[in-house]
Amino acid sequence: MEKHLGLLLLSLLSCPVAHAGVLRSWIIGGQEAIPHSRPYMAYLKVSSNMSCGGFLVAPQWVMTAAHCFGEITVLLGAHDIRKAEESQQELGVESYHIHPEYEDEMFSNDILLLKLTEEAVLNQYVQTISLPKTSSDVPTGTECLVAGWGLINEEQTSDKLYETNITIYNRQKCLEFYPFLDDGMICAGSPHQVKDTCLGDSGGPLVCRGVAEGIVSFGKKSPPGVYARVASYLPWIREVMG
Repeated sequence: MEKHLGLLLLSLLSCPVAHAGVLRSWIIGGQEAIPHSRPYMAYLKVSSNMSCGGFLVAPQWVMTAAHCFGEITVLLGAHDIRKAEESQQELGVESYHIHPEYEDEMFSNDILLLKLTEEAVLNQYVQTISLPKTSSDVPTGTECLVAGWGLINEEQTSDKLYETNITIYNRQKCLEFYPFLDDGMICAGSPHQVKDTCLGDSGGPLVCRGVAEGIVSFGKKSPPGVYARVASYLPWIREVMG
């Protein structure tokens, strides 16, 4: 556990170089989201002074990145995480389900499922997001969105949810950046725009056409970023969630 928490702490402090690249913890050049317009978003408080993103996939289940593993408290229905908003629901974690083949050298199989201590109350502020129906890849050029509560520049953090738009990279082209890219990963970014540097809180969703197609994982100092490809893990997700 200490090893995973150490990686997460580094990502949140400075977006440093890790083995495969950079753990993703920033939304730079994006914009503040319309409050509660992303009701599937979860803010994960990891231990005492660390955080990650996540997303609600069923009333009692949150999905995030495996490298976010630690003692987690889940906050749903939040826009400003420093305010006690009436919309917020804070829930504990009953059980942690890290992918059995997660490997932290290259962040392979970077997916973690959290079973909450009780079901979230679904309303206008808290909603689930759909997962892919098949194992098909997302077409190159598809417009997607990432959001999170991380850094919005190299010095400033935001208590409010920020978001930015990106597009799916061609897999063969992405292999030029990441030769170790496997079927459990997908690339996205905006190659001609600085706003994609360090996209989103680790563990947050890559949302394409209303579906959570990826999980924010890692990248270099410039686009594209790499996301765990949710469609690759559908059999494991169904087995864990029953």
